[in-house]
Amino acid sequence: MRSQDHHRLSGELFERIQNLIRTVRRRRRLRLLTRGLLATLGVALGVFLLSSYAMDRMLYGEGAVTWIRSLAWITVLAFAVRSLLLPLVRRVTDRQIALYIEEHEPELESALITSLEVGPRAASSEVADVLQERLLTDTIERCERIEFGRRIERSALQRGAGGLAAIAAAALLIVLVSPAFVRHGASLLLFPWKAAAADNPYRIDTWPQEGVYAKGADIRLLARTRGFAGDPADLVLRIGDGEWERRRMIVGGPFSELGEATANGVDSFADYEYLILAATDSFEYFVEAAGLRSSRVTIDVIDLPYTESIDLLYRYPSYSGSSEELVEDGGDIAALPGTEVELRVFPTLETESARLILEDRDPIEMQWVDGSWRTTLDIEEPGFYHVEMMDARGRYQRGSADYAIRLLDDEPPSVSIRRPGRDLRVSKIEEIFVEAYAEDDYGLRSLDLTYSLNGSEPVTKRLTSAPASRQQKTLLAGHTFFLEDFELQDGDFLSYYATARDGRPGAGNRERSSDIYFLEIRPFSQDYRRADEGGGGGGGQGGAEAELSKRQREVVAATFRLKRDRPTFSEREFAESVATVSLSQARLREQVQTLITRMGNRAMLMGDEEFGKVIELLEGALTPMQKAVEDLDAGRLDAALAAEQAALAALQRAESMFRDARVSFNPGGGGGGGEGGGLAEDLADLFELELDKLRNQYETVQRGNQQQADREIDEVEEKLRELARRQQREVERQRQLGTQGSGGGGERQEDLIEETEELARRLERLSREQGSPEMRQTAE
Repeated sequence: MRSQDHHRLSGELFERIQNLIRTVRRRRRLRLLTRGLLATLGVALGVFLLSSYAMDRMLYGEGAVTWIRSLAWITVLAFAVRSLLLPLVRRVTDRQIALYIEEHEPELESALITSLEVGPRAASSEVADVLQERLLTDTIERCERIEFGRRIERSALQRGAGGLAAIAAAALLIVLVSPAFVRHGASLLLFPWKAAAADNPYRIDTWPQEGVYAKGADIRLLARTRGFAGDPADLVLRIGDGEWERRRMIVGGPFSELGEATANGVDSFADYEYLILAATDSFEYFVEAAGLRSSRVTIDVIDLPYTESIDLLYRYPSYSGSSEELVEDGGDIAALPGTEVELRVFPTLETESARLILEDRDPIEMQWVDGSWRTTLDIEEPGFYHVEMMDARGRYQRGSADYAIRLLDDEPPSVSIRRPGRDLRVSKIEEIFVEAYAEDDYGLRSLDLTYSLNGSEPVTKRLTSAPASRQQKTLLAGHTFFLEDFELQDGDFLSYYATARDGRPGAGNRERSSDIYFLEIRPFSQDYRRADEGGGGGGGQGGAEAELSKRQREVVAATFRLKRDRPTFSEREFAESVATVSLSQARLREQVQTLITRMGNRAMLMGDEEFGKVIELLEGALTPMQKAVEDLDAGRLDAALAAEQAALAALQRAESMFRDARVSFNPGGGGGGGEGGGLAEDLADLFELELDKLRNQYETVQRGNQQQADREIDEVEEKLRELARRQQREVERQRQLGTQGSGGGGERQEDLIEETEELARRLERLSREQGSPEMRQTAE
């Protein structure tokens, strides 16, 4: 039993020695692995840098990349086998490991080798067992002092780890800060399956890459060198089955067909072009520059159908008043919304099919009719279109340029009163003919006349209308006012204006109105001014007495124009114009109030009842004037317009009564008229003094139409000069011919008279709009 115990203990001690051997063997293999990796990675880094530089110098040619990539990988793999694989697979015995440990730990003094030789075998005697046990125990104690071999290879492993970390840091630094060719070369080397031309910083792009062209067409070939510039570029061309030809390209560009001409990294570029005139056959081509070659491209040149001409048949909507219109050899379409356009495309060759291509719509198949491809478009929105035709291979090819589709604006109509074209003072029994004229760029629906007596509820009368199936561009119609049919009093007025409506469906109430005009009812007695026969001198002021109603009519006309032209004003302009009219109305009310006060004082001195009636009528104008001011300030133009016309009626009746009072002041003639004439002069002077203050304020209302009015005034003045010259020539001609030429001269004189009357009406209207006394005198 004692021998067995020694043997078991010896076995346990020997197992610990075996564990030491295995531990040291693993550490040795780890050292070899670390050293091999360090050497292999260092060599690989150097080989990759050299290979990247070599590929960049060779511009990443397909063959160069293949050879360099193969050589680099063979070199790295061979070195890895030599320095990494072979040392690891070489077999090492326990005795060699023990000698290796003894070399690094001399204090073992060959105890480890001796213990391995003795081993845990059974001894021949008890003494041998004891000696064996003591040997193994001594060896274990020595191993404990050397930390069981953990000190072996410690420094070597630390150096290896540091070297690997340094190589990793160097590789990362190269990736971050190295030139672009290093990164690109590394990508080609690390991914050997990647094509050399993929993402090549040095390459040649060409355009077109493929295509079909018509025979006889000029074909423009483009090339761009990327990553290098300054080298000449050659076009290598083979037409049909002929030989390859080399032609020098010229520098041009940059060309949008080749994309954005910006560089990245080391990239620079140069653009080249070559023009093949009147190509007659298919060809292949590629471009060479600085030893690089682009990809080979095949261009087909065949007989292709193309558009020889396009005819456009416009069928305008009925409201436009336009008949069908054929535009030959057209292309671009410009029409009103709702227009139907028939396209007739005449091809250069017969084709099996053709279609129309529009933006954001499916292709429209065309029909072959009488030698042309035809289709119809309903024009509703702008865009572009072109024609495609099928070639002999059954493929659709572009058969025309891009043509534009534009929508035309349908402007609002214009309308005017041609006759009488100015304000009139008429008697109660006259018949006044009014003629209105309207025109529109495409079509009118109706022409109406709206009139109102003393600002009462307006009455609208349809003068004429166009049939729904056939609108007209111009409308001319008239209406006769039989004044005896109205219950009129002296001083009443009839206001009227014309309104034209657009004929476009869906335009709603899009309409335009003419200026507003007035028919003032004058008393019959105005033609018999006995004040003119006396010596008082008051009769000369008859025009000044009407200043109040004249200014009120201008306020009414200004309000009417503001209401009519509201869409043409900005918010600020409209507010300023309304404020100006409101101020004018307020100032005019103040003038009337002052006049009432002064006339009241005179009436008390004179004791005349007629003056009291005039004052009462003037007072009747104050309330509607105040209401008009309030409505204008609140933006209620319709209500303001009605109040202004009510005030106008009161003012005109007052003026009519005042004229009647003046006539009765001088029944006996002679010096008796002096007092009445003096009163009339005082009142007239009062009118002039107070109302002149309003002129500068009111003229600002007209600024919106001033520029147009100035042009019209210049036109009228030029026509007046022309009439004067024509009249002078006519007089000289009559003087030369004598009585024999009187017949023809009469006809010419009648023409001159008609033109002069027309200009007088225009001047009268302009004087009313501009408030110009000089222009009114010119018209008279």
